[in-house]
Amino acid sequence: MKNKYVITEYKNKHLCAVYEDDVPVELIFAEKSEFSVGSIYIGRVDSILKNLNAAFVNIGPDVKGYLPMKNPDKFKVGAEIAVQIEKEAIKSKEIRLTEDISLGGHYLAIAKGRPGTGISKKITDDEIRRSLKESFKTFIEEDDFLRDFFANKGYGLVVRTAAAGADEEELKKELKDLAGKLSDIEDYADKRTVYSCLYMEEDAYFRRIRDAAGETERIVTDIPEIYQKCLDYFSDREELTGVTALYKDEMLSLLKLYSLETVIQEALQKKVWLRSGGFLVIEPTEALTVIDVNSGKNIKGKNKQKLIFETNLEAVCETARQLRLRNISGIIIIDFINMSSKEYQSELISELKKVLKKDRIESRFIDLTPLGLAELTREKIQKSLYEQIKKPEYVQ
Repeated sequence: MKNKYVITEYKNKHLCAVYEDDVPVELIFAEKSEFSVGSIYIGRVDSILKNLNAAFVNIGPDVKGYLPMKNPDKFKVGAEIAVQIEKEAIKSKEIRLTEDISLGGHYLAIAKGRPGTGISKKITDDEIRRSLKESFKTFIEEDDFLRDFFANKGYGLVVRTAAAGADEEELKKELKDLAGKLSDIEDYADKRTVYSCLYMEEDAYFRRIRDAAGETERIVTDIPEIYQKCLDYFSDREELTGVTALYKDEMLSLLKLYSLETVIQEALQKKVWLRSGGFLVIEPTEALTVIDVNSGKNIKGKNKQKLIFETNLEAVCETARQLRLRNISGIIIIDFINMSSKEYQSELISELKKVLKKDRIESRFIDLTPLGLAELTREKIQKSLYEQIKKPEYVQ
């Protein structure tokens, strides 16, 4: 599967539309805010909630974040502490912060508070997992700086899927680069005052492209500064700079060329049509999102159960795409068309689990209730498309 990224402007925001096999699957907006996920600040403890093992920390004038704490007695009100934005503010919830600062690259991430070397679950070959673990152990043992960094600063490694089969020199280089940046950030923190930004994370779509570099077919933008930023940010990744292009047709913007306004409009509607003639009805509520699968005019013919199964199967794939496109998170309930066949039910759930694994945001199938309702959860990291667009109501 090849990815294409279309970066343009929409209502004074930068928009990156992600396509998989020419089908739009994600819409990533770059909010014009310095308080982006991944950025690191010197914050001041505003209040401590010992009963919740948490604190509220100000990371800027009138900018407050919620910080879960392993030891609430470690800090006092007024203390200054380095924190990283883990999740942006969603609805009534504050920005979520973490003390466990981390930096990620294409092949790996280094994270505080997670000692040892963790390998991506998507790398299933035991020999590759063992080899990667041994390689990173050797890198650290044979380098004085890395040995000291991991021995004394409480950091650990998380090895990404892309590391499987990668050149060892590239792995070692990224390891040293990330460790060097983190070391500089810690040294810088000792010299900075409260509210100082120690590290500014790039826009979310840059991280998205970086993490899936090996699957990228094309990056195109009609914004000259974004084009240059792509070349600079990915300067060490020829497979990305080589497919990055600046679109220059002043008569037809990328927004119009790819009909992105239509894509956004359709992603805000309640009803989503399936090719078979069935459709989904997507209803977001305060507590959860309900997705109702309807057969429409599709259930005709002798083998009704098979047609129902095929409609449900199509609904599984489209639902997975809509979750990503709309960035729906939290609890999700899918009301499939009732099937009496246990075999069909089993196949349907198997396919649902399979498509959820393709989601870059953690999504899990929980259970199929006796009433045939599929229960899912999707991690909340960023605002939904609906919240980002700030549309007063879904288009009917």
